[in-house]
Amino acid sequence: MLHRFRMFQEPNRTILIIRSESADLSVAQKYMTKNDWSTYSTYNLHDAINYIIKQVPQFIMVSIDHPNKNIKNFTKLLMQSFPDRVIVFAEKARPLTYHHFNELGGEFNIYPPVSGPSIERTLLAYYKKQVGPNSSKTIQVFKGPQWNKLANNEEWALKKPKAPQWQETFSLAKAKEMLAVIEDSPAPLGTVTNKLHSDDEIGDVKTTITEQNIGKVSVRESLISLAAKQALEQTVRNINPRRIEEIKISSKMSCIFVDSTRFSGYLVAALGKDKEPEDAFLEKLRERILHFLKKNGEKIKETDHPASLVLKKVDFKNWAGKNAEFLRSSIHDDEEVSIAFFPRRNIRAQFEDSTNEKMAKIKLEEIKPDTPVEFNLYIYLKENNRYVRYTQKGSKLLSIQKERLLKQGLKHMHLFKEDIPELNKFRAQNFLNEKIERFNAEMEQSA
Repeated sequence: MLHRFRMFQEPNRTILIIRSESADLSVAQKYMTKNDWSTYSTYNLHDAINYIIKQVPQFIMVSIDHPNKNIKNFTKLLMQSFPDRVIVFAEKARPLTYHHFNELGGEFNIYPPVSGPSIERTLLAYYKKQVGPNSSKTIQVFKGPQWNKLANNEEWALKKPKAPQWQETFSLAKAKEMLAVIEDSPAPLGTVTNKLHSDDEIGDVKTTITEQNIGKVSVRESLISLAAKQALEQTVRNINPRRIEEIKISSKMSCIFVDSTRFSGYLVAALGKDKEPEDAFLEKLRERILHFLKKNGEKIKETDHPASLVLKKVDFKNWAGKNAEFLRSSIHDDEEVSIAFFPRRNIRAQFEDSTNEKMAKIKLEEIKPDTPVEFNLYIYLKENNRYVRYTQKGSKLLSIQKERLLKQGLKHMHLFKEDIPELNKFRAQNFLNEKIERFNAEMEQSA
């Protein structure tokens, strides 16, 4: 049919999917990818707004099951800005699903379960509406240069599709309005407020931002976010694979330590198939991020090289979408790659010099008990000026041992200075694992 022909002629075949935290639409996305549509799925509404401004998707799918309490008002604003291009869908069949669809008043809805064919049928319904009810022309669709041939070999002159009107009218003011809707206590656009999760994190801090012009639209985001986005785009090897391994459950991740005048924290990277990112890829990514920050006036403090982490298993994108300051994704070879930034005030352990110049003294509090350490730990016997190994590399400092040492008045332990990078990695793993444990517990409770 003619509406199918128009769909295949779409100049920008992109779809933004705004889903709930636990939704898995990977099968539907793979189906659309095989049919030459590019999809971007996110739980984070701030990322969704940024994507709309920068990438200008042709369609936006919004889940009414998104946990943000203002998701309906947010969806209505989208519908006002992008007439007919917003598709509302439900992830779970509920008694109120039909009521929610009616309340929003959208013409194009998808009932659960959401699948690739159901998305495609909805898009075809949109294009059929554009053609109008009186059109009876049919065409034979071929994937190739013959798309513009009718069944009877006559030429069909298709006018160049016009850019949707909303691409010209969507403004920073509309973005501000959307941000105000999704935030309970919205900060002015141009500031990023990091919520406090633990005593060691940066809390209630307004991070300096920069402004970037994209066409007629201005969008503001933090300098570290811009650095990560640009570095990722420059570092990935994009070979346009037909099949992409998406990131799902991850445990093998890598960490880039970032410590500058205003930004301190862990930039965590994950790959599809739960593979470890390559050392060369991470080092190049690190160099470009630090170069960007330096170029924009940041004073960079010395940090360790990227480290491979072994963390608890987690749904990486949902976890990062909820806990990280930002999440950026791309395609590297045939795998999805994502990086997320977790702010932390002190990413390097504080230590003092020991009596031996090769040794460093750290607070016993720094050592998390019942967790394997990748370095030897020593106690210092002042009476005979000796260092005695107390915990061997690969083993654990047990809680009962730590309590005993504290009762004996021991406040410090010692390690070789060359092992300090391993100590910093140990601290990073503990910090991130605590976040994963909280996230997984919340998911279990809500299931």
